Amino acid sequence: MPKLLAEMRQELMNHPLRREFVLLKRIWTYHFGGSELIYYYDDHPDLDGQMRILENLDLVEFLKDNPRRYVMQENLAQYLTEETLNASAVNPSRISSKAPTKDEAAIASLARKRCAVVDPILNAKGWTRGKWVTEAGVGKNSVYDYLSGERNLTKENRQAMADALDLSIEELPE
Repeated sequence: MPKLLAEMRQELMNHPLRREFVLLKRIWTYHFGGSELIYYYDDHPDLDGQMRILENLDLVEFLKDNPRRYVMQENLAQYLTEETLNASAVNPSRISSKAPTKDEAAIASLARKRCAVVDPILNAKGWTRGKWVTEAGVGKNSVYDYLSGERNLTKENRQAMADALDLSIEELPE
């Protein structure tokens, strides 16, 4: 895992706004979209296993297959791009090691409340958060920032997101 995280860190230093990435074998043909990062199975033993660990820690989110595509969460990106970080000492368990502030605790509480309602519905529908974005017709940041507790929605986006989940606007947590 340290080798993969060190490579991710280097990629983010070169491309600080990129978050989506794909997993490929070097022999595969792939049409590069221009904004994704690429990590190779050839370079990282058990790359799928490493991704499962990062998913379990809520540091990346699986988006789709063929090829496997993920989005890196902001806490991982921030951790990897800290200037004082020694790349040889990358340790995923250190990412959330500091105690949250009062505001961070309130945001985390709001995120848990929202996810407690939304995640079971997404799972029942077999949807990712990215699919919810598409079905609701809203910007990606609306969904991701809403679920992370960092955004309050406009009435229009709130209605569209509730409709996509077959909820009334009142059933979608504030």
